Amino acid sequence: MKFLSIITILVLAGFFGLSSSVSSQTESQGEIIFTWQTKNFYPADFKGKSLPVQNSFVDISLELLKNSKLQDLSLADITWFLDEKVINRGTGNNETSFIVKKADSDSHFIRVAVKLGNDLHESSMRLYVSKPKIAITTNPFPNSFVPPGAELTLQAIPYFFNINNIQDLLFFWQINSEKTSGSSGLTVSFPEELSENNILLTIQNKTDILEIAKEKIILSTSKK
Repeated sequence: MKFLSIITILVLAGFFGLSSSVSSQTESQGEIIFTWQTKNFYPADFKGKSLPVQNSFVDISLELLKNSKLQDLSLADITWFLDEKVINRGTGNNETSFIVKKADSDSHFIRVAVKLGNDLHESSMRLYVSKPKIAITTNPFPNSFVPPGAELTLQAIPYFFNINNIQDLLFFWQINSEKTSGSSGLTVSFPEELSENNILLTIQNKTDILEIAKEKIILSTSKK
């Protein structure tokens, strides 16, 4: 399937992924490697990394690499900080979780201190917060021009909402001045005359009415 506006999502995904890189500061030789994942909704065929949005649940873990070898952290004293507040502390706890509380375009600062034997290792990363996204496909016309009188199917593809499945979302379509609601897909018949058609889609989370995303595209009828 070819997408309208999907490029924007992938570019944003790349930007936020790079922005979440680790800045390591260690008291002794060694490198802390962070791994994180966000528990929110995205299409099964999405190849990028799911981005955290407000109220997303994030799992994060670490490994310690020293002398080109992964270290056994089962006896290490590990302290996790979120925005410089302790959220987890204990022996061998190289994993922790938290809920994103910052709004989009803001970030959380994660820091960890690992005491292993006589060595102290510290590292940090900044996790930037995104917002839910939408892509709209236009089948069978993959670009912004359609023949006069053509019928096509609009399909909404939501990303990064805090839901378990797509049934937890409400879809509101507006084609020019005509509004409709219902499913993620909508079949549209265009007029015979040449025209420019504004399509606005709003998606809302049923379980969190403040979680909303909007996307607008313009489809023009053309004889070309």
